[in-house]
Amino acid sequence: MWSEYVNPANIDSRIWPRAVAIAERLWSPESIRDVKDMYRRLDAVSLELDGLGLDQMTNQQMMERRLAKGCDVRPLANLIDVVQPIELYEQARTGKYTSYLPMTRVVDAAAPGPEVARKFSNMVDDLVSGKRPDNDTLSMIERELILWKRNDAVLEDLISRSPILKEIRPLSSALSSIASVGLSAVNRIRQNKPGDSSWMYASLAEVKNIASPVADVKLMVVSPIEKLVEYASLK
Repeated sequence: MWSEYVNPANIDSRIWPRAVAIAERLWSPESIRDVKDMYRRLDAVSLELDGLGLDQMTNQQMMERRLAKGCDVRPLANLIDVVQPIELYEQARTGKYTSYLPMTRVVDAAAPGPEVARKFSNMVDDLVSGKRPDNDTLSMIERELILWKRNDAVLEDLISRSPILKEIRPLSSALSSIASVGLSAVNRIRQNKPGDSSWMYASLAEVKNIASPVADVKLMVVSPIEKLVEYASLK
């Protein structure tokens, strides 16, 4: 770990559970390559690590509350749940980081491999592969997209009160916008009205245009929403 990018509050989230995944890769037979099953077991191991005194889970909640400054933390947590920091080599190019920084931004609270974004991606994969009933999976996907679409308006009140959160305003807006694209795809799938190629390319272009990293974090639901759009055009 490079000390410029971590402090005692977030170092565990940067090391764990990645170290567990590395250990499994090094100590397991080469044939074990089921990433989804690894994450399933990793969720349980993360709880065990938390019980042993590591703070990768509890400290994130503490940092979110600190950013919310006594306000309802849920809108902020909804955003942080679907973003992760950009890679370290990209952070180095910004020239913002030294060991003297207070580490009080959203990028410092966000954890690599956010669980909510991962599970949403798995739901989309299940839908497009036909592994789960369309209606059940669509409903779960739709609930998440509605939450993200509406979250921007609620989070705006918190952003307007906190100077340190102003940098994530474009990110919150982007999440709402791509959620709207995803909901349009869900409606087409539900109504069995496939989108034509012009709709698909326009939707994918819209997602691409608003999916750039902001404030050193990136949205982790871009790829599954793109898959959803493509699936809606084939359905």
